Amino acid sequence: MCGIAGYYTSNKGFNGSNLLKSLEGSLYHRGPDQNGTYQNSQVGFVHTRLSIIDISNGRQPFCADGVALIANAEIYNYKELIRNNSEYSYSSSSDCEVIIPLYQKYGLKFSDHLRGMYSVALYDENEDKLIISRDPFGIKPLYYIINESGFYFASEIKALCEAEIIDKKIDNNVLKELLAHQYSLDSNTIISGIKRVLPGETIIIKKGKIEKKFLNNPLKKIGNKNKSDKGFLKKLDSALYDSVSKHLRADVPLGLFLSGGIDSTVLLIIMSELLDKPVNSYTAYFDIASNFERDHSSYLASKYKSNHIELKVDKDNFINDLPRVIKALDDPVADYAVLPTFLLAERASKDLKVILCGEGGDELFAGYGRYRKILRPLLFNNNNLQKKSIFAKKGILRDKFLNPKNYNVLFENYSCLTKLQNAQLFDTKYWLPNDLLNKVDRCLMYHGLEGRTPYLDNIIFENSFNLPDKLKIRQGRGKYILRKWLSHKDKSAKAFQRKSGFTVPVVDWIFQEGEMLGPLVAQQECIKDIAYPSSVRSIFMKKTKKSSLAAWVLLFYSLWYKIHIIDKKTEGTIFDVLSNN
Repeated sequence: MCGIAGYYTSNKGFNGSNLLKSLEGSLYHRGPDQNGTYQNSQVGFVHTRLSIIDISNGRQPFCADGVALIANAEIYNYKELIRNNSEYSYSSSSDCEVIIPLYQKYGLKFSDHLRGMYSVALYDENEDKLIISRDPFGIKPLYYIINESGFYFASEIKALCEAEIIDKKIDNNVLKELLAHQYSLDSNTIISGIKRVLPGETIIIKKGKIEKKFLNNPLKKIGNKNKSDKGFLKKLDSALYDSVSKHLRADVPLGLFLSGGIDSTVLLIIMSELLDKPVNSYTAYFDIASNFERDHSSYLASKYKSNHIELKVDKDNFINDLPRVIKALDDPVADYAVLPTFLLAERASKDLKVILCGEGGDELFAGYGRYRKILRPLLFNNNNLQKKSIFAKKGILRDKFLNPKNYNVLFENYSCLTKLQNAQLFDTKYWLPNDLLNKVDRCLMYHGLEGRTPYLDNIIFENSFNLPDKLKIRQGRGKYILRKWLSHKDKSAKAFQRKSGFTVPVVDWIFQEGEMLGPLVAQQECIKDIAYPSSVRSIFMKKTKKSSLAAWVLLFYSLWYKIHIIDKKTEGTIFDVLSNN
């Protein structure tokens, strides 16, 4: 994977060399192996490369026949695409270069032919237009600014901020979303004026202005195929092996985040069959009484002979490492799992450049408890979505920060889908890219580690989302058909055992340190603006799940604001950063 950034201005006298240097420096961690630039009188591209495929000769930008391309991408069907577009004269064996002949042949529909994860920018000199596009699931990030001087884009928000293209001002409407749901939805980001390219979105820019936007959506092939079909399991088996095999295409070592749950266990079994050497597997665990995931991961690693690494995450990591974690999260996501994900990525990056992850399995196969209850974190009732904020009726936040926008505006109720499918659809469009995939991208790319998500593949999507509800949820358990597949492959894998949950013990850590943390968080100016200090102090002293989650979100935001808005250094503990004025 890589970092990409650039600009397109209508000012032909603009000298963007210093801007490109700044953008390159900000994105170095995403691509420490190589860098490259492209410039003309109005357009500038910069690319920082993490070499995965064709490690010796895949330098970008690619330029051919008046087209310049940079891509933060892994195109898994690139070999097939190259064979089908053999008339083009390729300068490398890179998976990304094939995008140019696809554009030349299909125009703006080039992305319809890509199977993989990507954020790309393509400049057509002949038509003087810039095209930026993001993969349909939103696996790879892309952000942009448009103002009087032109159009600017980058893989990360902080690259645009550090280049001083825009003033860092908080969008209070997005902040409300972060406080209520621990992540933000839709195209607006927490920095006013910086927008996300939406999953599946392609934007065309001419003369420094947006000319057109459209979405390439994998959901266009969905439907309620609620029929009896004994071939579902066979189709799923074929889709799983096909996707994992393509996600294993790399010229560098790769591994697996193994949680012990259904999703990662399925990946371990298939990887162990497809690879001619042991899988490198990594598991995070906590110093708590119940450690089923750790024990089961260890058992699976032993059975499938993986090279297994376990990493303990404890309160010392919470105190000492959280500032480093939050430094990586320029697009904030206050998910407990950011800490173990970041530390596990740091450990895996010592051995590998690529890691496979199980993200997407819960959304596609209906694994969340909220699907069984059609509840949490958003209540689905009579085809409407209702907000459930952790701060509701707590007397903590000031009134103007209590009510995020009505999510019924975002929710699309497709009459052709079941109630379950509509709930899955909402999570796939918003929760998945803006929380889970955002977390994975930032935590892994901070360490130069590429995360791959085999479940988020067009073919698996079509073979999972379109399943009858009864093959997703049965006898009070989600992921029924995936469990069924696993039970056929390995009867000892405990496919139908209830998962205890990957629970980070933040509740205990915050309560134990609450006497010191509460006053420190309450005195931060960014917290005084949104909450009542006395109430903030009090929630740090309550050992309840809801109070601790509220305390966590406020702690997260106070650290995030200090690091990303005030630009305080992240050396030291959470106490050091919060005390640093």
